[in-house]
Amino acid sequence: MNSSIFITLLSLAIVGALAYFAAVGFRGSGKNEELPANLTKYKSDDELETKHLDKSLSWAVLIASLLTIMIPLYYLGEDSRQESFVEEFEDVSVERGHHLYEEFGCGNCHGVDGGGGAASYVEKRSGVKVTWAAPAINNVFYRYDDSEVKYWLIYGRANSPMPAWGLEGGGPMNDGQLEDLIDYLHSFQVEQSFELGTIESSINSSLLRLENSALQVENEIINQKLLIEEIKAGPAKLPVLQEAVDKISALLEKDSGIDSDEDGLYDSVEVEISEYSATMQTL
Repeated sequence: MNSSIFITLLSLAIVGALAYFAAVGFRGSGKNEELPANLTKYKSDDELETKHLDKSLSWAVLIASLLTIMIPLYYLGEDSRQESFVEEFEDVSVERGHHLYEEFGCGNCHGVDGGGGAASYVEKRSGVKVTWAAPAINNVFYRYDDSEVKYWLIYGRANSPMPAWGLEGGGPMNDGQLEDLIDYLHSFQVEQSFELGTIESSINSSLLRLENSALQVENEIINQKLLIEEIKAGPAKLPVLQEAVDKISALLEKDSGIDSDEDGLYDSVEVEISEYSATMQTL
């Protein structure tokens, strides 16, 4: 039997008692309609102090007994009622947060499911328009707590497409709306096991790069040394390059011949350039 049934029974008992006392009070009122109320004969002292008093006391004891039993029973279900109220409040808050998420277009950048996306952004100093990678927010509470997330919602992120959403930061949402939005973000966080698997994969990839870092550094040093040697050998190759430029320029200046493929170069010039290029590659 739940608390609602107890309350109903208690209400019926009280109503019944009130009806009884009202009936007792008005009983016999029709017999002395001609007499004033103060002249109407009432019950004797013996009757008032015995039957009438006993009946009134019996009803009082009965009602007190019912209250003594029902009030503790009612409060026995208080914990479950409070839990249901909290759950209902959270559900309503999540629903309001969902509407805010859609109304203010959070999913346009972070994805409909919060899995991440992209946002257009004009860099203020240069005026260059770029596509900014918007982070996933379906795992944000594994990295930050509610107060940190609320701070960024209020004030935004400087030098990024993330604007200020709170009134304190110049945005449109009040504190209650921000709390509703945070409750909605909590509702679609990915499973912890999935997030741990992603983190483990990233760690393994980073460790692998770290293990090969010495070899990568060594290869880069070798490439830098080869580049330095080529730079040093540059002046010695300059006469050869100048000769090549002069040779090809002279070939291109020819004003007679056959251009069978109609590419703007005479066939004889193409042949000579190919032969000269082959000769240069052997040097």
